[in-house]
Amino acid sequence: RTDCTPRDSKTRKMSGMRRSQIHHTVVLFCCLAAAHAQDKKKPALKETDAAVMKELAQSWLPEGWVKGEDPCDWPGVVCTTVTESGVLSKSVATVVKSISLRGVCEHAAAIQTKDHWTCDLPSSLGKLSGLEFLYLNGNGFQGTIPSQLGNIKTLKALYLNSNELWGSIPDSLGKLSALEKLHLQGNKLTGDIPASFGSLAALHELQLQNNELQGSIPAELGQLKSLVQLDLSSNDLEGRIPPSLSALADLHALLLQDNMLQGGIPEDLFGASMRQLSRVDLSSNLLTGHVPLGVCRLDHLALFSVEGNSEMEGERLLCDSRHGRHADEENRAHCQQQMRSVLLCGRLHGASAAEL
Repeated sequence: RTDCTPRDSKTRKMSGMRRSQIHHTVVLFCCLAAAHAQDKKKPALKETDAAVMKELAQSWLPEGWVKGEDPCDWPGVVCTTVTESGVLSKSVATVVKSISLRGVCEHAAAIQTKDHWTCDLPSSLGKLSGLEFLYLNGNGFQGTIPSQLGNIKTLKALYLNSNELWGSIPDSLGKLSALEKLHLQGNKLTGDIPASFGSLAALHELQLQNNELQGSIPAELGQLKSLVQLDLSSNDLEGRIPPSLSALADLHALLLQDNMLQGGIPEDLFGASMRQLSRVDLSSNLLTGHVPLGVCRLDHLALFSVEGNSEMEGERLLCDSRHGRHADEENRAHCQQQMRSVLLCGRLHGASAAEL
């Protein structure tokens, strides 16, 4: 028995070593498998997207967009994988999710060799079916906005501001049901604001200022229940302020200055449902009548102006954001002080909620 004991101990020791080796081997295998899974190439860029990106590279000549390289590796381009449903099965594909560029036309003009060349927005952009964010502001683009952009159902943000775009805004943009931010300001756009914009149920920001838009403000904009910012200033808009805007309960900024708007300010525009308003500028129009008393109940107000409406009657409240655009607390305190100092609001001081 004494002869067997050392051998049993040795056997147990060797068995333990083998188990340890097997454990380490399994762990190493799992790590290698995980690393292999991470290194596994993602699906190739969808053919349609690849063709569009190739066309954009040839037309715009953006810096860093090298021919022959994967467009998903180009500066300003972000791609993602999506699952697409076919007739019989599902497949995984890579699509362009976001494009963000600056200074395109200036750079292209410096290296362009063609005699007749226009830096514009090609209609093929509308084929990027998985695009969510298109940031093309400040590029010097000319021409019109392609109506095919309305085909991109996934689009959440469209920034075409600060370019040299002209012509009318396509009605088709009203089909962008996922759109949250639409920035077209600082161009040379003409024509009416599309009534189809009333279908943009997810829209938070609508900025069309500093264009040459005409016609009246569509009543359909009152259907944009998620709208937080509405800026239509510095255009050639006419007609009355639609009472339907008083349904925009989440609205913080209403900027309609420097137009040719007529008639009185709707009473409900500063009603109980509009308590989130913090910036209201109706100056330099052709408005008439009195400032509705409801303005005195806007507790968040930091900017308010109806200056430059010579036909308006009665006392006018003026909160001029004297502490700077971003000093909300200081401007709000100043505006509340102004409210207490004018007769318009002063006669309501101390009134009950029912009386208000």
